[in-house]
Amino acid sequence: MKILVVLSFLLVCLSTHPPDLHGEKKRYDGYKVLRIEFKNDSQFREIETLTEKLLADMWGMNREEGWVDVMVNPTLVRAFTRRFNTKVHIDDVQASLEEHYAEMANTSHQVGDIFDSFPTRGQVVTWLNEQINAYPSIASRVVVGKTYLGTDILGVKLATSSLDKQTIYIHCTIHAREWITTTTCLWIIDALLSKDADGPKLIEDFNWIIVPVFNSDGYDYTFTNDRLWRKNRIPNSGSTCVGTDINRNYAYGWGGAGSSNSPCSETYRGTSPFSTTEAAAERNFLQSLIDRSLLSIYFDIHSYGAYFMSAYGYTTTLPSDYSLMQTSMNRAVAAIRGVNGRTYAAGASSRVLYISSGGTVDYFYGDGGVINSYTIEAFGSSFTAPVSYIRPIGAEIWAGLKAVIS
Repeated sequence: MKILVVLSFLLVCLSTHPPDLHGEKKRYDGYKVLRIEFKNDSQFREIETLTEKLLADMWGMNREEGWVDVMVNPTLVRAFTRRFNTKVHIDDVQASLEEHYAEMANTSHQVGDIFDSFPTRGQVVTWLNEQINAYPSIASRVVVGKTYLGTDILGVKLATSSLDKQTIYIHCTIHAREWITTTTCLWIIDALLSKDADGPKLIEDFNWIIVPVFNSDGYDYTFTNDRLWRKNRIPNSGSTCVGTDINRNYAYGWGGAGSSNSPCSETYRGTSPFSTTEAAAERNFLQSLIDRSLLSIYFDIHSYGAYFMSAYGYTTTLPSDYSLMQTSMNRAVAAIRGVNGRTYAAGASSRVLYISSGGTVDYFYGDGGVINSYTIEAFGSSFTAPVSYIRPIGAEIWAGLKAVIS
């Protein structure tokens, strides 16, 4: 336990300073991201099965266009190219990361604002504290719970009074490498507090709880050790592989297709529902709101792919409330298109993306009764989005969220 406490302390210290972008990190020399074509669901399942069997890393997909991106090490390339039609999406992942690090080195939060670069967790905490100090009558600090390493899962509550109201809950970065989602949550906070003329009314009408870095331990690890780390940092008994995919660890539909029982898999679901401290903390934190029917809207923001999705993820059967969900999602993607002209696909996640069991949105709809429970996948083509994407992505997703609320 003492070792864990020391490690947690060191991670916090590291996260309060700009990252050492040239330090020792996991390297991806020779790794490629293959864009693999598929013509139907059966072929997609073949790709998915091979990816899981070889412990490759599925990055993203587009069902309408019929492709899936899979990162593979050099020894696995032929296993995919000899079975499927492929093209190289990223020729050398390490070279792509070096470009990413170079861009980060040329940006800074010392001058400018939080949206000039991708912030460490320490910089996120500093910025949140600044907002709380600047808007003390509206903004307050919220701790959803603790991570495995004992880090606070920190958020901000925006409310005009202490009265119970319908609550909108948003979290970002449940998958550690999806940095563009962290800045998107910060954009939403900034819009509500100062940038959007509708902000005061929205805070008057609802209580807001926004958590920019849900997977704090994993996020820290992406800065210090492995930029492409996805899971949390909990050790797995009997395995040298670390981490559970928190977004496969919620109870509703847990253990089914689209999740793995292998601790080495990127979609490892854990030993049981809510075996991760993070998922359990969020369930416990939101339970009183659910019990009092006060959790009105739940958003889980991810990248990449440009999707606005509802339950269900664990089955292609549509929920009984799907018509209501579809109406809201159609408004959202129309609003998103109006900002930057980008088209986001809308629908049940199992149908527009792929089957995934044990996810947040299924749980808060299926067990929590929150009809407006959505996953958003930000526009992009990789997990290392350029800094220039921060503002456009923030603006378009905020527009989509507002359309759901209206």
